[in-house]
Amino acid sequence: MGVEGCLGVIAKSITTNAAFLGEKVFACVARNADTGEHELYVTKPYLENGMFVVHFGKSS
Repeated sequence: MGVEGCLGVIAKSITTNAAFLGEKVFACVARNADTGEHELYVTKPYLENGMFVVHFGKSS
């Protein structure tokens, strides 16, 4: 499993655990086309900006 797969598992656990607490959040993983970094986004419905974005850079 690569970085994207691992981050996908983390995103799923964030949404699942938030649901247990009665919160509805969305989490997804994307690759930035400009930098090549993987990004983990977490936000709530109707929130204009993400609650947080974690960047995972390429190793040199």
